[in-house]
Amino acid sequence: MILSTQAAPYLIELIQKGAQFHPHYGNRLANHLPMALTALCQLGADSSRLETFYQYYAKKLITFERQDLASDFNFDNDLGDTSYFPQYLAYFEFQIAKYGIEKTVAKHIDRLIPGVAASAFHALIRLAYALEVKQPDEVAMALAFWSADYQFLGTCEFFGSAKSYSNQSPLEILNSQQHFFEQLHFEKGIIVDRMNQVSAATNWETTPLVPQSLNLETIAAIAIRLYLRDKDFTLLHGVTGTHALRVLMPYIQKQDLALKYFWIAYWAAYQTTKTWEVSSENKITKMDENEISLIKKQAVKSDNDHTIKLVYSCFQEYKHYNNTDFLLAAKDKI
Repeated sequence: MILSTQAAPYLIELIQKGAQFHPHYGNRLANHLPMALTALCQLGADSSRLETFYQYYAKKLITFERQDLASDFNFDNDLGDTSYFPQYLAYFEFQIAKYGIEKTVAKHIDRLIPGVAASAFHALIRLAYALEVKQPDEVAMALAFWSADYQFLGTCEFFGSAKSYSNQSPLEILNSQQHFFEQLHFEKGIIVDRMNQVSAATNWETTPLVPQSLNLETIAAIAIRLYLRDKDFTLLHGVTGTHALRVLMPYIQKQDLALKYFWIAYWAAYQTTKTWEVSSENKITKMDENEISLIKKQAVKSDNDHTIKLVYSCFQEYKHYNNTDFLLAAKDKI
């Protein structure tokens, strides 16, 4: 989507200003600032509201020292090492300056997809939002963030090896495997820490998770239905994550493989919630334009970045899939 609101030029100005903040070392909120600003702008926020949100959020953040690109830096060598974020940023700034945004993203995204779990899908989401804005510095930040936070949960071939599950749908797999990790007790930590615990379990790579047939619309429908069941914070990221993956699909060459890696990561996140049984019930059939407008206005007033992003994703996904579960989720979140 191309930004078309009157506040778009000011949004880009604020995103450039926000590039001084570091997304690592306990300062991960720096990732949410450009995403929330973009979602606010797309929901109809004016320049004044964008400025107010920026000032409110920037108070929580810290700046960082940039680095020159080392002559021996290798993109593949340090994926997943957060200490290399400044080097990855310098690398992608160089790549974008030389090749442009489109070619740089297309060149690297298939390598990054196996680590799509990075920061509970926030790296994926930030890149999708950055590509909506088409601001070079922000695209470089998003790619660097994904590279430094790269989180590999396993090779797709392991999960697709069980023939007994080859004909099961994603929904059937979720429900049939719902108690597979029931005895796993999660330690304190953020979402990605719990996802790592799932992937470290001895039976992880022998669990048949990947169906033969998988498409993004099915994953999106399951993600919104799961979220609606318990309004779980972890599963909220599945909704915003599937939206982001849809935005990025035109840049991905191996789309079927990308869907599998995303599904594996989503399944790991799902397991950490202990939320069992996914239904397909709908509770809303339509929503008039006045109600949609009101929900957007209420979201614009929010200072909660996850609320802002969820409402934005829900309206974008409803527009694309015509699935009214997204309308219900947006309404319930406000």
